[in-house]
Order: sequence, then C-alpha cells, then structure tokens
Amino acid sequence: MNNQPGIIVKAKNELVEIMKDKRVFTLIKLIADETPLGKVTKPLRQGYRALIQIENEQRRNRLKDFIVGIAQDNPEIPDIPPEDFLAVVRKLLQDDEDEKVYLYVHLCVTLARSHLDRDTRLYYLRMASELTFSQIKFARELYLRSNIPLKGYLSIEAAKEALISAENGMTLRALSTLSNWGLIKARNVVSDTTVYDLTEDMQQLMNLLFSPPELMPEAIGSEAKDSWDVIIVNHLRSANEQFPAFLHQLIEKKGFSVEVVERESNFREMKLARCYITTGLYTERLSYGEKKYVAIHTLQHPDNPTDNLKLPDRRFKVPEDSFFSKGLGQNSDSNLLIKKLDEIATYIVEHFLSKTPN
Repeated sequence: MNNQPGIIVKAKNELVEIMKDKRVFTLIKLIADETPLGKVTKPLRQGYRALIQIENEQRRNRLKDFIVGIAQDNPEIPDIPPEDFLAVVRKLLQDDEDEKVYLYVHLCVTLARSHLDRDTRLYYLRMASELTFSQIKFARELYLRSNIPLKGYLSIEAAKEALISAENGMTLRALSTLSNWGLIKARNVVSDTTVYDLTEDMQQLMNLLFSPPELMPEAIGSEAKDSWDVIIVNHLRSANEQFPAFLHQLIEKKGFSVEVVERESNFREMKLARCYITTGLYTERLSYGEKKYVAIHTLQHPDNPTDNLKLPDRRFKVPEDSFFSKGLGQNSDSNLLIKKLDEIATYIVEHFLSKTPN
C-alpha cells in the first residue's frame, strides 16, 4: 500500500499522546489473550513498564508498529487495518467505563475477521461506544432470552416479559436506546405490554462483542431447558403399564430420546420436546348411543388444543376396554392396545421427528 508509511507515522504520533494511559496497555494485554500471539507478547505484557523506559529507538518503534499493525507481522491473527485499530483505541480512550475494555478488544478482532464494509464497521464501533456496559449486558440477556428456552419460564415470551416488564429507569432507558439503534423493534400487536422482536443488527452486534461461550445461558446465570425428542405426559396409565412404558420403549428403539413426566409437575418450566404425548377421556356420540375411548394425543406443544387439532397434531382413539384391560392373547384388548401404540410410535417418527431439529 502506497500510504502505509503515512499511516504508520500517524499511528506513532497518535500513540505518543496516549502511551501514558493505562487502558492502552490493558488493551494490548487483552488483545494478546484474545489471539494466538499470547506467547509472543508475554514478555511485553510482563515487562511493559520496563519497555516504555527503554530508550532504544528500534524497540520503541517495534512496540508502536505492533500495536498499529498486529496482523501485518503476525499472520496468525486477522489483518486489522491500522486505521480501524486506531479508531477502536480512540473510542476506548473516550469511554469512561473500564468494564468495556474487553468488549473493545473482541470487537477489534471480530471486525477484522468480518466481511463488513468500512462504514458498517465504524457504525458498530460507534454503537458499542455509545451503549453503556449495563445496556450491553441487558441486550445480551434479552438476546439469550429471545433465542434459548430457559429453565424457570413457560415459554420464550414469558422469559422476555420477565426482563422487559421491570418498570425502572435503567430498563426503560435500555429499551429506548436499543430501539433507537435499531437493535429491537416493537411488535405491532394488541397487548397490555409492548412486545419486542430482535433485529438482524442485534444478532450482528452480539456476535461482534461476545465469543460463543459468552452467548450461552450460563453467562447470565441461567440454564437451558433439558431437551428431549418426545415427552410423554403421564396421566392415564393402562393395564400392565403398557402405556406409557411400552410406547416409551418403542420410540427409544427407533433411536429417539423419551422422557415421562407427571401432568401435575412443572415440567413445562424445565423441559421441552419436539413432540408431546397426552391422554384424556373421550366420548363419541353415535346414533345408537355413546362409545367411550381413551384419547392419546400427539402434539407439537403441550398447550395445543385437543378439540381442534391441526397437523401434525393428531388424536388416536383407544376403546376404554382395550386401554384398561389386563387380558392376554392374540385377540385380546391388551394386544389391540399394543398395535395402536406401535401405530402411534410410527406416526410420531414420520411426522414429528423426521426432520433434524433447528
């Protein structure tokens, strides 16, 4: 690049003014921790106080050149353009929150790895600078609550509501600021409270500021719900425990995970599945009278209505006598139940479990 010497000189002049700021050295240390250059820069980190006192011009220039163009001399890390690096340093020095130093480091590296154009990179840098540390933490928690089913909540919407419904100044200010930056938008629905959806910019910002482990529920003191392929909600038990035990075995033999829970438990706050199996009593009115069944429902969600089923949800009817009978033999009611359970297991695999979960 023809203008490279000019950029280096400009960078050196800039750094002469800021070398006394301890946050610059914190930044250098964290960049070393963030990249495979840790071993290379360890002597620098351990002895930076001595280094800045060294009068040897060659070493001084190497230090400055390292800060400005890390990737140029070390291909192990992304090619960070000097002007981008200086832009991050300037924003860091303007920021009065020391807690954000690591965020600037991660942002510097991830921006270099990204395919974003220059204007977009500066846009996210300005955004990260103007958001406070608490607002960034709030944004991350809202992001996680919006994308991962968390234990302790019936649904993702319930988890989001618990966070944004707090009527305190910090929460209201955070929501307003995130909205102004286009990170969230209010959903156009009739509701007692405002419902927010996340934008693609929020997704991008989170990936720029945080590493994958930092975007896990544990980072905000939460846990993801335990996930199963099938949850059988145990309500009505058949004779000889064929339901739910036999159905459980059938589905497991097909290679899928199954959990049996009690209907009265709080399983919906702790577990989720791709298919739920529930039971209930069902009466069919015929011209000559009534016939009673045990209805076995396969549902995408445990709260789905069973009186107006929509595919792939389905009702399987088993005559009460077949469900509760203890009889044995090829034509017994018990054997008819086994055949029905086999039909249910096949249906679940074909209509609920045939696709790989997201």
